[in-house]
Amino acid sequence: MSATRLVSGVASGDPTPTSVVLWGRVDGAVAPVVWTLTDLVGVVAATGAVHPDERGVLRAEVDGLQPGTPYRYEFSTEDDHSPVGRTRTLAEQPSSERLGVACCARWPSGEFTGYGSLADVDLLIHLGDYMHEDGDTRRPRHQRQRRPLRPGRPAIGGWRRP
Repeated sequence: MSATRLVSGVASGDPTPTSVVLWGRVDGAVAPVVWTLTDLVGVVAATGAVHPDERGVLRAEVDGLQPGTPYRYEFSTEDDHSPVGRTRTLAEQPSSERLGVACCARWPSGEFTGYGSLADVDLLIHLGDYMHEDGDTRRPRHQRQRRPLRPGRPAIGGWRRP
């Protein structure tokens, strides 16, 4: 029997004043996965179990939460625990909301210290990323082997970066 591993981190979204949706992914044996949502002090606000879909995706719709409240959440199996995620419900009558937008970050190619300032926004919209674009995320792209387009011609980018 193979171990059940939680992979790909966690995410949350679709907030309302009283609900959020939590996502995760599991690899291995298919069994119910427990999710737990706590307030910032660690008091459990909600818990439940979810079955992964055919791709191993976990999706939990959590209702009955307090408006404008930050929460922490995680998924767990007998064999593994996901990273702890952060989420927040929308305010009942927001006077203003702080929005953040991020896109196209090639994580292995640099340090993205600007993302630290996005930790406290009310809503983050992420437009996509390059994390899985070429499958090799162990080394920055400019350190990977380049092949010329035609024999005798230097590879594109070989002259751009050391």
